[in-house]
This record gives sequence, structure tokens and C-alpha cells, in this order.
Amino acid sequence: MNCQTDASSKVYVSSKPIPRSTMEMNEIGSLQLPDQVNLPFAITSNGDYFVAWTKGSVECFQLKYKHVNEDGALNYVLNRFECSKEKPTGQLMAKEIEIYNNSSRLDRTKIMLDQTFIPNIATLYISNVMASVSPQGLFHDYSVCLVASLTNMGQLSLLRFDQLQNEWIPYVDVSAVWIAHFYDHSVIKKFDQLQMSASNALITSFCWREHVFHHVGHFAIGTKSGTIVIYSLISNSVNVRFIASVNQPVRMMKWITISEDHNLLLVGLQNGKIALYKFKTMLDANVIDFEQLDNVWAEEDNLIVGQVQCELDYANGRLLILVVKGTHLMVFLCSLEGEVRSTAVENMHNFMITGLQQLSPYRYIVCTLPGMVFCVDIKVEKCDQLLIEHTPVKTDLNLSKYSIYGVTASRNRSSWLFVGYPSKSFDRLGLRTPTVVFFCKFSECDAMQILLDNPTLRMTNYYDCAEVVRFSGNRTPDAVKPLEQRASNNANVDDGYAYHLKLQLVQLGARLSHFKKRCQAIAEVLHNQLQFIRMVIEILHAAKVIAYFLHVRHTSIELSYHQLLTIRCLRNFIQEFVEDNFPGDYEHVHLSLKPPMEEVIARANELLVTAQQQLYQEECTFCGGSIPEAKLTCVENHQTFRCSITKQQIAMGHVETMCEMCDRCSLDGQLLAEIFCADGGQLVIYYMDCCLCDMPFRKHLIP
Repeated sequence: MNCQTDASSKVYVSSKPIPRSTMEMNEIGSLQLPDQVNLPFAITSNGDYFVAWTKGSVECFQLKYKHVNEDGALNYVLNRFECSKEKPTGQLMAKEIEIYNNSSRLDRTKIMLDQTFIPNIATLYISNVMASVSPQGLFHDYSVCLVASLTNMGQLSLLRFDQLQNEWIPYVDVSAVWIAHFYDHSVIKKFDQLQMSASNALITSFCWREHVFHHVGHFAIGTKSGTIVIYSLISNSVNVRFIASVNQPVRMMKWITISEDHNLLLVGLQNGKIALYKFKTMLDANVIDFEQLDNVWAEEDNLIVGQVQCELDYANGRLLILVVKGTHLMVFLCSLEGEVRSTAVENMHNFMITGLQQLSPYRYIVCTLPGMVFCVDIKVEKCDQLLIEHTPVKTDLNLSKYSIYGVTASRNRSSWLFVGYPSKSFDRLGLRTPTVVFFCKFSECDAMQILLDNPTLRMTNYYDCAEVVRFSGNRTPDAVKPLEQRASNNANVDDGYAYHLKLQLVQLGARLSHFKKRCQAIAEVLHNQLQFIRMVIEILHAAKVIAYFLHVRHTSIELSYHQLLTIRCLRNFIQEFVEDNFPGDYEHVHLSLKPPMEEVIARANELLVTAQQQLYQEECTFCGGSIPEAKLTCVENHQTFRCSITKQQIAMGHVETMCEMCDRCSLDGQLLAEIFCADGGQLVIYYMDCCLCDMPFRKHLIP
């Protein structure tokens, strides 16, 4: 049997919902957007950033996890910015009155109907077309992202959130950069010249490269004239790297990164065709070998592409592309070189598809305007033929009043976000804040199980799961009992036990938030337990740091002054823990850790004996009194600011480095890099991250 399939052949597979165990999405909370927000268009996300764009504004909200939230609300911070009022085509030097008087009746009709031709005179109706969050890695601080905003006037702006002003501010005006590149500031006196220049200036689509290498970002734009432009973004410098031309307005773009240098670009055109290009990106950010491949979809059906998702299967050398057109879900199976192997089209029979989000490999969630949610499974059978199965997902959303305009998911798919708007006109009068974002949990993605199975033993990329567990525990304390039962009674000094203690912070924070306004006595007990667990996590990290210095010393490397000072401070910190008493529910943890911690103190003393110079005696930064060599406080017992990683004192200044989640401070990153510059073998010290929260320290200016 010959299983070879022609690249242009299409396999249409119809399927019926396959009976299986009921899948459910349950609403856990909602976020009401401000009064002035009107009709939403879509929602998207990247990491812990979520963006919903509406007709007149862009709503940006970020997960800001807190262990204790007394308000009982979700830990999301909302910021917004208004739709840009800039008019890029208004920068063209056109003689509007002369052009209009010398134009034909047909051309005058075009001028009257298209507000982008003479925007300086016409009455404008400006709205957002799209918004997109940049990938992480554009900046050395991976928590900082940009948001791209595109309007129907062709204005494309990159914005960055300013912490001091607490608002989104312009970062790069891409439209101005593009117009400066192609426009020679000549005076336009004829309609055909105006039409050509305006079409070239009008940006109609945009996409980020979804991966950043060496802090160099890329993005692509498409224009109404059919021009494709690829830019590089280094700091705030934007440079044109390649320009290509097609014969149709570009309405959709999707950048697919195969490897650091190998890329594909999916382009949806005005006439409904979907084109595919391949090219290479070099280390100097240049683009070479730009080549058009066979069209993914060659029919001119005049249907504009909606949502797009791509999935790379390196093990089988496959690229899966999912495209939404109206009520149809189109699936393309390609090679990693962009060769189309087969195509399948699924009619969802539900007007219309408004959201598409990947759940897991070859599995996707689709939502429609009336509020139907489906789980779509894609199977690749013999001869690369595609089989699509879709199953309804049961939800408890208020679909009697709301239509669904988009869906996205958190990093680990523990939270699913739907953006809704009243489906009936009279509802808009009765609801004070009509646009709402629903937060749901999915039965197929158990947040607690994801936390328990976390292979990294770090919380860095798992706080979306922690937020779902914390919020559920805040309402029902029994919901977090599995975390408490999972904690081992046999305390030890390995990373696994430290991670399970961090999970205890999640369940204690949830229960503390629950009892804070219900029973003060229980809340005080939980607060003391929370503080003790935090101390134990820091103790375990201190033991790990001393083990790191032991490895460094055994490799015949002399320890520096600051390294020895760190060892002394950590030894004193551990000594205070060993000598103290902690009666209560966690007393067994203290008793179990005493013997290994005494061993750590002995190893620290051995390292301090090797010091070639005498360590200075610390002085209290509060009163100036001397601090005994074996203590962390002066005789007056003043509590001073100390680095959570090294326990050295932090001098007060105009800049502080701290964890935004727990407010613990650290030394300057440059000094920490010098202290932990040696190779620790298998022991890795994440000195740029808080040992308690696994979140990066950030610098703040003190006013």
C-alpha cells in the first residue's frame, strides 16, 4: 500500500463527539473590568501576564501571588491603557483638498468611506485590532515584558510598565519607525499616490517571535499593501531586518521558531489564502534565506483567519498548525521544514469559534460565542492522516447573560480564563461592569497534583497552580489537606523536603486567610506556624550554602573574605535555630533537624579556621554597637536588615534589592555573583532568587 500523500492534497475528516468521562470547567472567581470598558475582542497570555483587548482599551493583569490575602480575592493586579489616538497615515504630506477635487466619483467614495486616507480631516472611529504580550527574555529581568497594541488606524505601539509611575508608557512607536523607513516626505497630490502610500503605511497585523535568544527579540508586521517586514528588537532599538511583498493585504501572522536559526512564518491573507515562509535568523539578528513555501491553504474563500495555534513534535518531526475560520477548525500536519503532509477540517456547528488554546500535546480547548466549550483531540494515523474528535466540556458559566469572546490559560493550564460580555442588549443597562473575565479550573488539570508532581522542586513557574490551590483553600480549608498530609514527618536537609515545606506555606496561607476574619485564636496559631516554616526553609538553604562552600574548599580554592563572612553569618543563624525552642505542632521538625544542623555548624567552623585574615566584628546598623562574633544582633537585640541568602547586614542606601512576594532583602546582585562565582558541582545556588519564594530579587529606588 502506497502511503505517500501529495503536499497539496487535503483530507477532510468528519467526526462525532466521542463518549467519555465528563470533563468540567468550574468557575472559581471573576474579575470585573472597569466601567468604561466596552465590547471585548479577545484575550491572550504569556507566562504570568494576561491581556484582554477591547474596543477602546487594553486590560493587562498579572499574577502577583501572596500567601495571605485577607480580601479573599484572586491575586491578580489589573492595569490598563487607552487605545492610542495616533494617526500614522496622517503623517503623509498630502494635499487633501486638491486630491479630493481632482478625484473621480469612485475615488471620492473611497475617500469618504475609508478614514485612513485623510485622517486629519475625517471623523475618526478608532478601536483596537489586537494586543500581544512579548516573550520573556527581552530584558535581563525576566519578569519584565512588553505589550504590543495595534489599532484600526494602523498604529502599532510597544509599551512597557513603569513601576514608579504605575502605568503603561510608550516604549517604541513601530509605526513611526516604519514610516520613516519607506516614506521620503514627498508631497502627495494624486489619489493613486495617496492610496498606495496609505496602504503601505497601514499596519494590519503583527506577531512576536515566541522565543528570545541572547536578549535579542524579533517581531514581524504586515501591511495593507501586502508588505511583510521583520524587525529585531535590542533594548529599545528597532531595526528592519527583511522586507518581502505579497499581492494581498496581510491579516494574520504567526512566527514559528523551529530552532535558534530556523524559523517559519505563517501568513493569512485578505482573500483567505494561508501562506508559509521559511528563513534563518543569525547571531547578529539579521534575517537571511527568506523563501516562500507552498501555500498551507490555497483556496480563495475570503474568510479571514481568526485564532492560530502551533505545536512542534520534534520526536516525530512534525509541525501541527491549527487555524480558525468562522465555525471551522482547520488542522494542518507539516514537516519541520514546512512541507504540508495532510489537512483536516472540522465544522464545530456552533457560531462562531472565538477562542483556541492548547491543553496538552495534540489536545486543544475551543470556545464559541454562545458559550459552548469543546475539548478537541487530534490523532495522527497511518499515512499521516488526521482524525479530529471533539467532546463538549461542561461549564457553570452564566451563559444565559454572557457571550464568550475568548479563552486563554495560565502557564501550567491550572487556570482557564474566559472573557465575557452581555449577550442581550438590555443586560448592559442592568450590569454596572458588563465586561468580565471568568477564572475557571479544569477537571483535566488538577492544580494540586501538578504541585505535588513538580519535578523541578522549585515554585518559580508554578505559582498559577499555587494560586488555584490557595484560593480554593481560602473558601474551603479542607481542600488543602492533601498538602499537609504529604509533608514528611522525617525532616531532612534535601531539596525535596524544602519544597514540601514551601507547599506547607501554600496551605497555611490559605487557612490563615480563611480564619483571619472568623477566629482570631486559630489565625494566630496558623501565623506562628507560617513564620516557623519560613525560618526552617531559610535554615535548610543556609545548610545548602555551607555545603557549597565545603565543595569549593575541597577543590583547593581559597575562600575570599566575603565568602568567609557569609559562612560566619550563616553559622550564627543556624546556631540560634538549634539553641531555640519551638513548642507546638511543628516541634518534631525542630527536633529532627537539630542533629544535622549541629553537623553543619561543625563543618562551618572548619571552614572558618582556614581564614587567612581576621574577619572584622560586625556593627549594628541601628545603634552602631558591636555585634558578638557568634551572634547576629547587638547586646540591645536590635533587628537589622540582613540578606536572606548570606545573612550579612545590608547597608541602607537609595537602592534596595528585595523579593516582591515576601519582602525579604538581599545584597546587591554583583556582590552575590562574586560570593558564588566558583563551581559548586551538583550544588546550584540560585543567589538571584529568593530562597523562600524562588522568585527573582528586584531592585527598587527608595524615594
